[in-house]
Amino acid sequence: MKRIVLTEEEKEDILAKYTEADDKILVYLRRNFPIIDIQKDLQEFFGKYRIMVDDKAYSVRNNFSALVNLIDLEIRDIFPDVDDKKRRQTIKKFVKYFED
Repeated sequence: MKRIVLTEEEKEDILAKYTEADDKILVYLRRNFPIIDIQKDLQEFFGKYRIMVDDKAYSVRNNFSALVNLIDLEIRDIFPDVDDKKRRQTIKKFVKYFED
């Protein structure tokens, strides 16, 4: 097994992609976009989780960018004071946690 060694600059670059998150948006996402566990026998087709967006359940598997766009459209007006990049990065962090 090979070992991957990251330079300090590469490490900071990777962390910068996922550390910029707004706590109040994360709390809002957890409360308003419920996560549904998929039954074991269906996980092969749909993945482990589904996220409810606009009263519809979307599979997290293979829908990452679509979910980010849908959720962003839903909350854009609720958090107008938050920068677009930071808002989308927070949504990505939330969805990425449930991606299998």
